[in-house]
Amino acid sequence: MRPVAEEPLLLRCDGVSFGSIVDEVTLEFRPGRLVALVGPNGAGKSTLMKLLSGYLRPTAGRVTLGGRDVHAIPGAQRGPLLGYLPQHVETSFPFTVLELVRMGALARGLSEREASREAMATLEEMGLGDLARRPYPVLSGGERRLTLAAKSLVQRPAWMLLDEPTEGMDWNNARKLIHVLAEAAASGVGVVVVVHDLNQVLLPHAWMALISEGRMVELAPALQFDVDLLSRAFGCRFHLVDVPAIGRKVLVQR
Repeated sequence: MRPVAEEPLLLRCDGVSFGSIVDEVTLEFRPGRLVALVGPNGAGKSTLMKLLSGYLRPTAGRVTLGGRDVHAIPGAQRGPLLGYLPQHVETSFPFTVLELVRMGALARGLSEREASREAMATLEEMGLGDLARRPYPVLSGGERRLTLAAKSLVQRPAWMLLDEPTEGMDWNNARKLIHVLAEAAASGVGVVVVVHDLNQVLLPHAWMALISEGRMVELAPALQFDVDLLSRAFGCRFHLVDVPAIGRKVLVQR
């Protein structure tokens, strides 16, 4: 007798609205994918992320995780399931980078030694090893975002929701972080990110969900996305072109 396959832990919006900002969005996210929420400023992307994480409650419709309303999942259970990184996270307490990232591993019940070892390994992987002993408040904006993303990674939630994780980063660090998130998705984690630079997520296994004026427009693989839809949403003209020098396609605007 064959074992029954485990149902995927789907994250869904069903007719979700929030005031005049998000308007009847129906969207299904599947684990094992990196999905980028894209759209012009004011489209409702950050509000939708707060609704997905359970930080906000919809005024209509519902958000479910594995068929359960996210607000019906107790906080102690929701943490290991939904890891949410908002746009702005401030702390004035002088935690070091290593201490802050280690908190993510401690939340999984690891010992101090195990948590420190895993946190340091993640920092090294992300090119942050030299910052491990530096106090978090003195970091640059981009370094802070990388540190918080590292904390989310070592927490190992089933779903990672990151709102503009590459904000303030230089090109190399932004590319490195998206690559690490793509690897997490390939391992089975569900990853949803808000990004403004569409070329960051033009990857073979990434998807894009286009939001415009609070409404869901399209969900499709990033490299197959309808460029006309993007152009209309952003009010400009995009072209998808091959760049042999880098071995991939990029979006250019004119």
